[in-house]
Parts: sequence; C-alpha cells; structure tokens
Amino acid sequence: MRRPPGRGAMPADQNCGTEIKLNESLAAPLITATKQEYETKLAEQSAGYAKRQPALHDRADQLANVMQTSVRM
Repeated sequence: MRRPPGRGAMPADQNCGTEIKLNESLAAPLITATKQEYETKLAEQSAGYAKRQPALHDRADQLANVMQTSVRM
C-alpha cells in the first residue's frame, strides 16, 4: 500500500507489512499519550534547570569576582 502524498509515515502490520491508515479515533489516544509523555519530560527537565540555576548564578558570581581581583593585580 502506498502512502498518500503529504502524510506522515503510517504504522505497518508486523506480520504482513501492510500499512495501516490511522483515522482520528485511532490516532487520538496515541497523540494524547505522546503529548503527556513529552510534557512530563519537559516538566522534569525544567525542574532540573530550576534546581541548578542558583548554583550556576553563585558560580558565575565567584568567577566574576576572581576575574575582577586578577585584573586589579
């Protein structure tokens, strides 16, 4: 079975390789699950950044102080 132009890849049957067309009712649960997965990963990543941000600012301040001190010498 050929793919219609302008469409993304269609899943294929694992036994015979026939492409399976996804209509909205079949695709909706897949789209919802994928969206939730990526939103969860994004939230975890954002929390990690927020957790590390104060330490990075402190380190940047320390480096700025060292650079100012070494320029004065």
